[in-house]
Amino acid sequence: MRALKIIFINILILIGLFIFLEFGWRLALTIKNYKIPVVNYFGKTWYRVNVIELGQFDRKLIKTLKPNLKILNVDIPRYEKKSRISSNELGFRNNLNQVEFKDENLRILTVGDSFTFGDQVSDQSTWPSCIEKELKIKTDNGGYGGYSAGQSVRKAILESKKRKYSHVIWSIFFQDFERDFSKSLLIINDQGKLEFNDKIKRISKTKKDEILFFGYLKEYSFIFYHLDYKVFKKLKNLFKKSDNDNKNLVTKENFYGIDYLLIERNIKFLLKKFNEINIENKILLYQYGEHFQKSPYGKKIKDIIKKNSENYNFLIIDTAEEFVKFDKEKLRLLWFDHHTKLGNQVVCKYIIKKMNKDNSNK
Repeated sequence: MRALKIIFINILILIGLFIFLEFGWRLALTIKNYKIPVVNYFGKTWYRVNVIELGQFDRKLIKTLKPNLKILNVDIPRYEKKSRISSNELGFRNNLNQVEFKDENLRILTVGDSFTFGDQVSDQSTWPSCIEKELKIKTDNGGYGGYSAGQSVRKAILESKKRKYSHVIWSIFFQDFERDFSKSLLIINDQGKLEFNDKIKRISKTKKDEILFFGYLKEYSFIFYHLDYKVFKKLKNLFKKSDNDNKNLVTKENFYGIDYLLIERNIKFLLKKFNEINIENKILLYQYGEHFQKSPYGKKIKDIIKKNSENYNFLIIDTAEEFVKFDKEKLRLLWFDHHTKLGNQVVCKYIIKKMNKDNSNK
């Protein structure tokens, strides 16, 4: 009986010590990042045992947003509090605007990855929602998290055949071009030419084996989350020996392990396909992560696009031209991995400014 009592007391002490350390670690992280108001360390971590699935399999796009989706108080890591993710019957993310459209003949289609979809913000806080509200033009948000450049262009092609659009905005996050290769969305046919893969097969992904208890510890404890993220995974990678150790390096010669000549071939193909879309006004929108000024490959990709789009009538909008106007303190308010609500407003207003200027020059 005495032994059980000692064990019980020791367990209570360990639990108390863990709670103290957890609180201290969260407090230290909060103090360290106090200048970033969008970060909150007094909730769940950025890991989930049960992942919310937003998409469904698609034979041409691999995945698309589920139609008629409705998730309130979103429990997805790093989303703003009380966020809502919903979609309409067409599979576009809702904008939640109550506006009277000025011209029923005008309609904007936006395509891209998570920056277009609006990861980490609520329906009404995305930049496509802002554009619809400001311009009073119906805007379809066809973005989806993780989309490659090819998926975005093919999405635009498919949707343009279903209804009439006056504008299409293709949002480009430069890493999207690498995703075309890793996802095998583009293939080389028997004639040696690039084409969209029409034989996409459903791949059932099984979650990696993990002790469920440890998974929940990572979800609710920043100590365990950071131990796994910053220590365990790095140690595991140290012992991994592979011929592709440098596949994630970006150098002057390659882009995530892919020769820039292949990347340029990919870009030329997608620009041609984008140009062929039966929509009069076409816009290329460059978007960036938080450290946009340190991008080792952004200028290279932009130069390739510029060279290969000279004969096309595209309006190219580079959001970096707007972001450089902000000091470090203000920039912190614009990103939290993806754009915050404020960041999306900056993107939205800059797009409208460039569109108005382009219209006045025509």
